[in-house]
Amino acid sequence: MDNIAALNKLKLTDVEKTSVQAGFYGFYNNAGIFDGINTDGIQPMVYCNDIVNVFREDKAEQRFTREQILEGAPEVENGCYVVPKVVADE
Repeated sequence: MDNIAALNKLKLTDVEKTSVQAGFYGFYNNAGIFDGINTDGIQPMVYCNDIVNVFREDKAEQRFTREQILEGAPEVENGCYVVPKVVADE
């Protein structure tokens, strides 16, 4: 339990550790119930709802002109955004 708590950066009291351990053991002991279920011929579930591909076709298109994009820039030079330098010269 100490290892699991440390990996999750949790500081648990001894009472909390005992409580969490009891929950883990309860879950582990009850998981065996599913072993007796006959799942022959049942397809694995990918989605909980029947859905079709709702994504658009991936196609390149230009929605904005360069001028429209640069309208909101605080400073523009040679058709590009001007940004502050983040790396110092040596």
